[in-house]
Parts: sequence; C-alpha cells; structure tokens
Amino acid sequence: MPYKKIVGIDACADYRKKYLKTHPKSEFICGILPDVLSEIPSHSFTKIILFDVIEHLTKKDGYKLLKEIHRIVTFDGCIVLITPVEFTDNKELVEDETKWSYGNVYNYHRSHWLLEEFTDLGYSKLVSSFIPSFYADNYIIVIKKEFKDEIKVE
Repeated sequence: MPYKKIVGIDACADYRKKYLKTHPKSEFICGILPDVLSEIPSHSFTKIILFDVIEHLTKKDGYKLLKEIHRIVTFDGCIVLITPVEFTDNKELVEDETKWSYGNVYNYHRSHWLLEEFTDLGYSKLVSSFIPSFYADNYIIVIKKEFKDEIKVE
C-alpha cells in the first residue's frame, strides 16, 4: 500500500531544503521534539520511524516523546525506534566548524538508552536478516505494534 504522506520533523531549519530535495513529495515540519508533536492530531500516522533521534533529548523529554508518538500513531500502527547502543560524546560534531553538524545545537547527545527501557514499555527488539550487521551490532532497534494503553511518564 503506498504512503499517503511522509512527514519529516527536525529542529534545524537548515535541514529542510536538503530533506525536501531528497523527499520532494513529502512535508517538513521544523520544530523541537517532543513539543512540536502536540500540534498533530491523535492517531494521525500508521508508521513512525525515529532514527537517531531520542538520544538527542534529555531522558525526561525522551519519555515525553515516546508518550506523544504513542498518541499520534494509529491503534493498528507501528513504531520503529533506532538509537545507538553506546553513548558517544559528539560535541566535536557541533563545535568544530569543519564538521557537517557545526552550529546545530540540537545535535548534541543528551541521553543514553538501554534496550530494557524500551521493552519495559512494550517494545520488542527487532531482529531481521535484512538489518546490516553494522546496525545490528551498534544500534538498539525496537518495534512496537500494539497501542492499547498510553504510556506512563514520570
């Protein structure tokens, strides 16, 4: 089934042009996660993919993000979340003017996540022969397909 709409979200407005160049039929929302999601109606998306996102938020905002994506995914939808296994201090990427992410303060790593933190919320580790070994060895890849209850955020 073809996608009706693809939406990209990023806090860095500079990424908009690059994103729309590679995804010309999609939409781009510039905003800060998790707050920007409050503007999206509940149950609006059948699939949500977070690739290298949650580690850029504090733990508190990361849990808020999880709560919001649970709200905006359809009951029969799917969430795939990918985050590094190890925490890396990436200050150099943001603070060195020769690096690709120079000046993007939203690119700092602010938290480290463990597989158990996701499985405690009903996510399952995604195991597939289609996942290249680099990602399987260096990233936590989880999926959630059932959304009966909202998650509790402390």
